[in-house]
Amino acid sequence: MDVYDKVVPKLVTGGILVADNAISHFSEIESVVKRAEDDCRVDSTIIDVGKGEMVVVKK
Repeated sequence: MDVYDKVVPKLVTGGILVADNAISHFSEIESVVKRAEDDCRVDSTIIDVGKGEMVVVKK
């Protein structure tokens, strides 16, 4: 179980999970990005600011 699987169930509706350096370190977090994209419990996006921020919001 990774951090994503531990954190998302604990988020309240509207809760936010942010991963820093999502563009510069994409290869290291690619599995988390894919999991968030496929997870119907959340909306997610990567924001192109700095080295990138992945933002996940629980529905």
